[in-house]
Amino acid sequence: MRAGPAIELSRGQILGLWVIGILFVIGGGFYFGPVALTVPQKVAFIGKSNQGTFSGHYKTRTGEVDATVSYGGYSVAGMVDIRRPQGTFHLVGRVVNGKREFEIDRKKTEMINPTAQ
Repeated sequence: MRAGPAIELSRGQILGLWVIGILFVIGGGFYFGPVALTVPQKVAFIGKSNQGTFSGHYKTRTGEVDATVSYGGYSVAGMVDIRRPQGTFHLVGRVVNGKREFEIDRKKTEMINPTAQ
């Protein structure tokens, strides 16, 4: 006499186990997905204006921008350099209590709105 299988499952039971397994995978994706998709603390950026290059970081937690900015150069459409920049400055910008604040080379600076005068 031959021994039969230790566990016998019907087609319906096998299908039910597959459905439960798929639900666990989908549920795990929803549960662990947001952990894998968090926003980084800093986002680097680099660009070019008609006066030169700029680069720095945007701090996502505080909304602060920290950048090194070139000035005194000349480029066409921010692509082709005609004259090299003459220097750089360090710029930090942030919003505190709804008011914009700026620092240039570690000195507090105010922005004057020409339309408000």
